[in-house]
Amino acid sequence: MSNATAGSGCLFCLLRFSNLLLGAVGITVLALGIYTTVQAAAINWYNGAFIGSGFVIFLVAIFGYKNRHAPGLLTIYLILVFALFVCLVAFTLGIIFYPAYAEKVDSSQRADAIRYSLLGMCVVVLCCLMFGCWYRSSLTEALFDEKNQPVDHVKPLVTPKADKAREAMYQKYPQLRDLHNQTKDS
Repeated sequence: MSNATAGSGCLFCLLRFSNLLLGAVGITVLALGIYTTVQAAAINWYNGAFIGSGFVIFLVAIFGYKNRHAPGLLTIYLILVFALFVCLVAFTLGIIFYPAYAEKVDSSQRADAIRYSLLGMCVVVLCCLMFGCWYRSSLTEALFDEKNQPVDHVKPLVTPKADKAREAMYQKYPQLRDLHNQTKDS
């Protein structure tokens, strides 16, 4: 186990779980993008951006597993998750307010299922963002506390056991005491 400082274990577990769900969201958005592209029988900027955002969400979820002890990397991760949250909300709102979307996916039930699943995915990304912010806060507090700990146990430079051993060496070898005194004076 490393000696690096970590934040709250409970928040870290929640962050890991939500990050796992974030990876599932990435794969699902990627699949939904591919599905809408196949149903539309043409790739346009919206479908391409949908596929790309799913891929990026999945990559950010992979990146999120290396951020237990580094608040700087965790900050970058949270900025990326926030940008992805804004992007996913924009896609969701675009699909909700686009009236001809049901025609593109062949039925209004499928369109509603996609809309509601995207709303659920927005909630998952928001939870990941919240748990990440809370864990980052606990990590910075733990690092602050570690740096500002009072020094309780300062070991003396010379311990009584070392003094006894040194005196025994000086009695056995008197020239060692003279050498030590000469280096002390110079």
